[in-house]
This record gives sequence, structure tokens and C-alpha cells, in this order.
Amino acid sequence: MRSHRLPLSLSSAAVLALSTPTLAAQAPLARVPLWDAPATAPLGARLVAAPDDGGFVRLADGTLWEISLPDRPTADAWRVRDYVAVAPAPAGVGEYDHILVNAHARTRVFARFAGLVPPRRR
Repeated sequence: MRSHRLPLSLSSAAVLALSTPTLAAQAPLARVPLWDAPATAPLGARLVAAPDDGGFVRLADGTLWEISLPDRPTADAWRVRDYVAVAPAPAGVGEYDHILVNAHARTRVFARFAGLVPPRRR
């Protein structure tokens, strides 16, 4: 059986480019934060407190989130101990650049990071 071989016509520059590791392989990529929330914040946490007007919610990880005005009635219906997932919004509404998703209530709201709240002492 005949073997079919293709003629090699690579230039020396092409051979060098193929044999040299790429820049991505040489150095690790720098992590650029996508949001102002703490880098150690998990993707979600249990709801610890939600005032009566639904304007702010506090999660068990200590993060405090301000809810956008049109979404406040939705957040007002959330219950303490519900699990809320946090994600950057693909298209934010003004300064509200995150989405909080309550899987139990099957609702989501736009929010912005308002700060960290220290845990209460017992």
C-alpha cells in the first residue's frame, strides 16, 4: 500500500512560531474584577435581613445590596433564610449592575452592592 505524504513547505518563521509557547502559556492571566463586591464573596448566600420596604437586603456572607426601585415590591416578598444567588447583570439598569435571584420564590431583581455589614456579636 502506498503512503501519501504531503510536501512540507513551512517557512522557518512558521516553524519557530509553532514551536514557541504562546504568551498565555508563559504567564498566568491577571484576574480583573468584574464588580465591586468583595472577591471572596460566594455566588450566593442565605437572606439574613430584608427591611419592610424591600430597599435593601443583607445576605449571610455580610454583603448588603440595594434593590432597584421598580423591583422593591418583589424583594419585599422574599423571606429570611431563602437562598439568593448573586450574578453580574448582562445589561444593568443604571447603577444597578447585579442580579439577585431567589430560586425559592422564582423571582429576580436588579441590585447594586452597598457594602459589607459586620456580623453581630452574640
